[in-house]
Amino acid sequence: MSMLTVTRGAVTGLSLALCGAAPAAHACATCFGQSDSALAQGMNFGILTLLGVVAVVLSGIAGFFVYLGYRARALAAPGNGAGAGGGD
Repeated sequence: MSMLTVTRGAVTGLSLALCGAAPAAHACATCFGQSDSALAQGMNFGILTLLGVVAVVLSGIAGFFVYLGYRARALAAPGNGAGAGGGD
């Protein structure tokens, strides 16, 4: 190993150790304190709301691909005039 790699590793390790030892890096009162406080309940509601938004967006994407599958199946069905030849 080169001296640069060793120095970079030592600086990174020291930086992580100092950041972990800082009081600001510890859990805040919301996470570490009372779990039944109004602040904790509001944070939980915010988390559930964001999970709901993610679920709605993913459902919309999945629905779009289901729609594309149905449309491709309908276009590939025999007798609809839109087969491989273009259907002029």
